[in-house]
Amino acid sequence: MASKWLCGWLVIAGLMLGLPRLVPAQVSTGQGASVRTIRSAAAWNASASTTSGPSVSVTAPTDPQITFFGVTRADDVVLDPSGDTAEGIPIYPRLAGSGFSLVVEGSPGTSHVALGTSSFSSDDVNQLPDLQVEVSRPLGNGSAAVCDDGDPDFGGVPAVSPFDFSLAEAPAINDLACRFKDGQNQPVGRPPIEACTRFLPELEYHFVDPDSTIQFCGFVDEPLSFPSGDTIVAARIRDVAGNLSAVAQLVIRIATPASSPTATPTATPSPAPTSTATVPAAPPGTNFAGGDGCALASPRYGIWNGAILGLLPPLLVCWRRRREKEAPAFFVTGTG
Repeated sequence: MASKWLCGWLVIAGLMLGLPRLVPAQVSTGQGASVRTIRSAAAWNASASTTSGPSVSVTAPTDPQITFFGVTRADDVVLDPSGDTAEGIPIYPRLAGSGFSLVVEGSPGTSHVALGTSSFSSDDVNQLPDLQVEVSRPLGNGSAAVCDDGDPDFGGVPAVSPFDFSLAEAPAINDLACRFKDGQNQPVGRPPIEACTRFLPELEYHFVDPDSTIQFCGFVDEPLSFPSGDTIVAARIRDVAGNLSAVAQLVIRIATPASSPTATPTATPSPAPTSTATVPAAPPGTNFAGGDGCALASPRYGIWNGAILGLLPPLLVCWRRRREKEAPAFFVTGTG
């Protein structure tokens, strides 16, 4: 009896010792690897889905992360890119070079160091702000003046090509980054309660990535217009300890206006010739009506026809008028 109990315990112990060999081992992506990607607006706008498969051990980066870098319409609705370049940079096509916003979101790394909030180094424009943004082609008039973002000298931004985030380009970086403002029009980042991004169909405002702790929003108005064609925008962020994120990029593609056809000149029509012919006057004696009521005194009727009709007295008067019209000027009678 004791031997049976002993055998049972040995079987149970063997099963317990062999159980770990039946469980799949976890897959590691390697030291320092990260699977975090900048997700599109569509990914966050869609409902979350449950995925299955082996678990993945991810080592999160210690540096701050750009969690979203994209574009919104003028009404703050987040847009999705139309595709990617050959280098994998998302492309945002627009019909006009202004009337939309650039948006940068970020979150701390595993160090949990808070992100910096400034988008303009107001004390010294030769120092870098926490949000650092550059463009490959000039915007607007490409003015070299720093942060000329208001009347009367509202100017554009110079290009930095190739991209260079060193102190040598600090004025150009400040010039563009200072256009990213909060709800009080100050050059700083926004907390979640002031998000500048909203989503269809409810049109609710919130951050694109729920992991984001700060959002920078820059509206592109007419003096800051992007030129026709492709312009690359590069951005990175910094935490309060000075740690920098990787550089994120996107392409703004402005439609090239179609050339209007040249108008063919048309000949000016010549004016119609004016006739110089004169209408011949009626021959004298044809009709003496002429406004004096003596139509019956014309030769066509004759004085005898008038007499027969009993109109002799008025005909005699008309006959005298006729003779006066035909008489030379010196024949006029009367002594006045």
